[in-house]
Parts: sequence; structure tokens; C-alpha cells
Amino acid sequence: MREKMAGLHLILDARASIGLANRKAVEDWIRWAAEVSGMTILGTQSHLLPTPLDSGPGVTALAVIAESHIAVHTWPESGIITMDMFSCRHFKALPIVDSFTRTFGITEVLLYNEIPRWGPKP
Repeated sequence: MREKMAGLHLILDARASIGLANRKAVEDWIRWAAEVSGMTILGTQSHLLPTPLDSGPGVTALAVIAESHIAVHTWPESGIITMDMFSCRHFKALPIVDSFTRTFGITEVLLYNEIPRWGPKP
């Protein structure tokens, strides 16, 4: 069986200045990313996590989508946010990254990868 590109895995780690302790902002962004990418949300989970400083809680949020997943994790005490978005079909990364940058006030990108994912060719 031959293989073909089956989707895209987008990974971004960054320093950010907005909304890192805001559970609703993270959840809303994940829903927006799924919608704009034409993905189907099957379920979501999010939690506030204690941090050692008075910077507010960290947020971890995940959407299980029919196409795979979208996850965001924040560390307000360090000003760090990470995003992991994988779909078994292609999506446009630029609108996702632009929105993530604006929504969370990205000041420095620490890691950025667009990884093509492969699967069986019908």
C-alpha cells in the first residue's frame, strides 16, 4: 500500500502576555480553531492548575476532534503557552498561528513546527 500526506501536525511553544490564566479564552480559541479549520469537535476538557506564584492558575485544555486533537497548555508563572493541533486532513496553519499570536499576545516563538503526517493511500 502506498502512502500519501494525510494531514498536518502544528506545534507551537511561545512566550505570551495575554490570557494565560483565562480558561474561557483558551476554550474559546480552541473552538474557533476547530471551526475555522472545518474540524468536528467530539468533546472538550479543560482544567485550571495551581501555580507556585500569584500569576493565576495554568490552563490545560483539549478538544478531541473527529480528525484528531487540539491542545493548549499555559504556565502563567513563566509566561509560556503551548499549542498542539493535529488533523488527519490538511488545514491552513497561517490563520491558526496568526489568531493564536493575537489572542495570547505572543512575544517570542520558542518552537514552531508544521509536520506533514502520512497515511495509507486509498
